Amino acid sequence: MPILPTLVLLPGLDGTGDLFKPFIDALQPHIATITVDYSSPSHSTYVACQAAALSKLPQQGPFVLVGESFSGPIAIALAASRPAGLRGVILVGTFVTSPSRSLGWLAPLLRFTSTGRLPVSAMNRSLLGPFATSVLQSQLHSAIAKVSPEVYRGRLRAISKVDVSADLARVDVPMIYFRAAHDRMVPRSASEQIAKFWPRLQIVDFDAPHMLLQCAPAAAARATREFLDRALTG
Repeated sequence: MPILPTLVLLPGLDGTGDLFKPFIDALQPHIATITVDYSSPSHSTYVACQAAALSKLPQQGPFVLVGESFSGPIAIALAASRPAGLRGVILVGTFVTSPSRSLGWLAPLLRFTSTGRLPVSAMNRSLLGPFATSVLQSQLHSAIAKVSPEVYRGRLRAISKVDVSADLARVDVPMIYFRAAHDRMVPRSASEQIAKFWPRLQIVDFDAPHMLLQCAPAAAARATREFLDRALTG
């Protein structure tokens, strides 16, 4: 059996990487993963998080970037720099341009973080919805609690200004978008916008909420394996 590319997992807004566990468990034992962690107080901007991700890229062998939510722009910017060994990009419930034009959830989150806390119950509804389980809620709450409100404020401000559409045009490896059918955080228009900038984009829909890698890990793992097979032979 051929050796598949390593997955470099770039996490969502929390930045801890802890929430990838269900997805990693579904991928094993045949697919190797590297999880990037940018949960420290210094990682509140896209520049800082991108530097952290760059330092974790494999120095040898093929790899594929997985940019989840907040990290989609990071995956695209890294791919645009065409690092050696990069074979593909998997975008998960993410965006390329300023969500202030399309994502209505930014403003209320900024208000909550200014008071020193995140609205956990609202995050449950928005991120998990009816797919929530006690285990997933516990994992989500634990990850959220590891990061200070100041870091969340910095990242939300970064999201409100991001635009990597120029980087997207320079991506020259296969790219796929995992889209959640019940996503309350990132609208369908975000994936459509990416496809407009990058017409070769393949979009796969999942019966899941925004946290699709956590709520539909087996389906996401199957789609990932299929993409890796194509990336390896393409």
